[in-house]
Amino acid sequence: MRYVFLFSLLAITPALAAPSFDCAKARTVAERAICASADVSQLDSEIANAYKTALIRLRADANAVEALKADQRIFMRYRDDYISNPNFDLMGYFTRRRDFLRLIDPVWRDGFSGDWQSIWGETRFTGKPDGKILITSWTAHPATRSWTCGDPSESTAGEYNVEHDFLQTGTPANRLRYMRQAWMLYIENASGNDAATTKQTAATGCGHGGGETGTFFPVSKSPIKDQSFGLTAMDYFRMVSGTNEGNNHRFYENAAQMLAPPLTERKVLLNNIESASWRIVENTPDRLRMVHKTAFFEVELQVKQFQKEFLRVTVTNPHQKSIEQRHRRSYFALLDSGTLDFGTPNKMALAGDTLQPPISFAAIPTTIKTYFEQVDICYHYSNEEPFNAVEEKRLRNIMHPSACKQLPQNLAQVRASLKGDVALITLLDRAIVLYQQR
Repeated sequence: MRYVFLFSLLAITPALAAPSFDCAKARTVAERAICASADVSQLDSEIANAYKTALIRLRADANAVEALKADQRIFMRYRDDYISNPNFDLMGYFTRRRDFLRLIDPVWRDGFSGDWQSIWGETRFTGKPDGKILITSWTAHPATRSWTCGDPSESTAGEYNVEHDFLQTGTPANRLRYMRQAWMLYIENASGNDAATTKQTAATGCGHGGGETGTFFPVSKSPIKDQSFGLTAMDYFRMVSGTNEGNNHRFYENAAQMLAPPLTERKVLLNNIESASWRIVENTPDRLRMVHKTAFFEVELQVKQFQKEFLRVTVTNPHQKSIEQRHRRSYFALLDSGTLDFGTPNKMALAGDTLQPPISFAAIPTTIKTYFEQVDICYHYSNEEPFNAVEEKRLRNIMHPSACKQLPQNLAQVRASLKGDVALITLLDRAIVLYQQR
């Protein structure tokens, strides 16, 4: 089964950028090192922006805001202390910091769940069907990345203390305690102390399970988009990774018809500068349009909100005879892995775009959405060829053959539920055709 993952082509490293400060006033060794590299300058600017956004996301919890400021000071201190070390990876250090700040989650989180990070490391809580909570923690030196304690491949069951509302692991002589307060997770060494104690806010050591004590922030698995401070179309242009060989293979397999700017020109366009053959004609938070200066090929990115964020990709080629080839449009979802991929709303949203007036995704009835969730699963795997018995079993479990056989009956029920609504029935029919063309 073949898919076109268009925007793997957009993986680029900035070539020109200014840091978060005036290089003419650079005084310290660290500031001069940042100004000496366009890539590091770009990262420094991105860190500054991500830090401001993270503070806003945590603004409902004053303690969390202060904790992030302290965490940032530690980041700056290690930067300055290690900048002259020939083994210090400044690019990697800055990249990790930017990514951490972008992942800070503004959504309220009950109890102990999900991932938590700080300058020191990461702690992860995983709930089990039997009610147990497994805790995985690991830390490393912020600058050198040398191991401190913990193991991401090992987990320890947490014991819940109902009276004091905390989790703990280990024995009284060697114990870590995990506590929630507002937005934050606090971890402390509770060896020899069974009572709830004051929460510590500084990293002080390694417990038996490899968990560094201190303050940890809730993080998502992929960059957060919120109403006021989310990813822009240009952010997508920057962030999509080109290291995914599968996506790259699918793109280059179709590069001739996609007519996207070559890598050297994308590096220039990223900085909103006209390249040899391409120019940016529109750059707003929600939309980025690039046009070839002589052939007038156009690539447009537009950030869209369905039940989650999608990127709408439109490629225009005026020299094609077919309408479908002249104006190609797709929707891509941002996955937890940080890559863009097709998702269930894709075909429904595209069908809605073709109507006059267009029907927004939010206006599509739940009955249609539910139907296409099953269609998506059945169509997605119908052409897969399992390479062994285990893979065949996995695909069968996903497809639920009996449910796929019910699709015609389900479609009839959906049509009946629309009660003659011409626009919605047209949307339904067009979406079905789009799935069949896949």
